[in-house]
Amino acid sequence: MLIGIDASSFSIACGIIDEDELFSVELFATKKLPFDERFNELAPLFDKFLRRLQPEVVYIEAIPYVNSQNTVIVLSTIIGLIKTICCIHDIPYVMVQNLAWKKGIGLKGTGPRSKVLKEDTQKFVTELYGITDQLTENLYDAIGIATYGLIATQPDRTDSVRGNYYHYVGTIQTE
Repeated sequence: MLIGIDASSFSIACGIIDEDELFSVELFATKKLPFDERFNELAPLFDKFLRRLQPEVVYIEAIPYVNSQNTVIVLSTIIGLIKTICCIHDIPYVMVQNLAWKKGIGLKGTGPRSKVLKEDTQKFVTELYGITDQLTENLYDAIGIATYGLIATQPDRTDSVRGNYYHYVGTIQTE
């Protein structure tokens, strides 16, 4: 099992490839709360999630270029949380640059902030896995990152995952 992760200041989107199936889960914190409180909501959720799944490897999207110092601090903190929890559970992780994973799955574009790339990712993921649900941008990216990890480690397996998609909707209890 491998997981691709796209993090934001209020969620951790996860694309999970296990055997011949693809799953997606997005762990959310309450958007209206200050960042420290959102962090305190996400930390136990992600810890329990990762502890239950015990993936072989986690692929994490590195922070893209942004102009806002606050955004860099927040994203760095969330990625630090993800990396720390991986280390606590002895789960290896790989940091992957935005353009590297997109190029690795065959997407082309003009730059990391290009709307075309987001739309291309959605189209690619939807066509590859036969997804009919409308997902968040972060989930499309997380699935793309997981696909990158699969191609990087087992390039002949992508066809076996095609069409076997499940999206988890619900609540993960931290207690």
